[in-house]
Amino acid sequence: MYFIVQGEVELRKIEKDYITGDMKEIHTGILGPGDMFGEVALLHSISRSTTIITKTAVDLFCLHKTDFDRLLKNILLQNWTILEDALVNFNYFKSWDDTTVRECCILSKIKDFEANEILLGDGEGMVNYVYFVLSGICRVNQWHEITDITTALMRKPSILSDQIYPEAVRTIFIQICEFHRGACFGLGEEMRNRRIVSTTPVRCLLIPRYWLLEHNHANIWQRVKVFMNSKYPTRDKLFQQFITNKKWMEYKKQLLDDVVKRTKKSCNNTTIHDVPYSIRINSTYNS
Repeated sequence: MYFIVQGEVELRKIEKDYITGDMKEIHTGILGPGDMFGEVALLHSISRSTTIITKTAVDLFCLHKTDFDRLLKNILLQNWTILEDALVNFNYFKSWDDTTVRECCILSKIKDFEANEILLGDGEGMVNYVYFVLSGICRVNQWHEITDITTALMRKPSILSDQIYPEAVRTIFIQICEFHRGACFGLGEEMRNRRIVSTTPVRCLLIPRYWLLEHNHANIWQRVKVFMNSKYPTRDKLFQQFITNKKWMEYKKQLLDDVVKRTKKSCNNTTIHDVPYSIRINSTYNS
């Protein structure tokens, strides 16, 4: 196997076009410094399924099979087992054959997130991957900008110095839903002004979106995407709900203030004789 010390290589694969029957070359990714390739053939004693072509001048570190078996094989097998076990948790992948599972494991990765970390949205996260939640809870937040004199500013804060905003602009985040174990996101659903944030520590299986779309049996991924978009409320609906809740909170606060004011104005004529006798005995005894 090989480790890339410097430079970049391109991964290509020859596949058959099921429509025309012709063989075509598919670009499957780019590897750079710190990446490795060739380990799958050594792990499973199979022929190499991907062609590696240098994009730039490349320095490689070569590890022979005897050294690989002695130093890395057990560790990589453990990581491989984790990926295979992760795929078992989802019904989407149960119909895949061994070759497809192996190819998915080559391209996929497991990623852990701390609590309150942004997984995806607002330019954060790995936008070309689909996230499958293995453990933990994450939430979808929609953000709005509001002021005390306007209902909402339907645009993201600008970083331009000449951008002028009304005074007292503040950003509010409204939780739309939660994702638990077994959920997936990142299929291309509407994410404008939305963030997916971990509520607890979260572990996700990340699979390249382009590869999933190539294995789109019964158009499953497009159907999941449409379903998710249909369940997300619109910005207007969310904001109207926010206004309703805010009015309700203001009403409760005003009601409480009125009760407190009336209580202060009332005269309290309670005397010692209004206190139950048993309580007065206990107070005397304790003193």
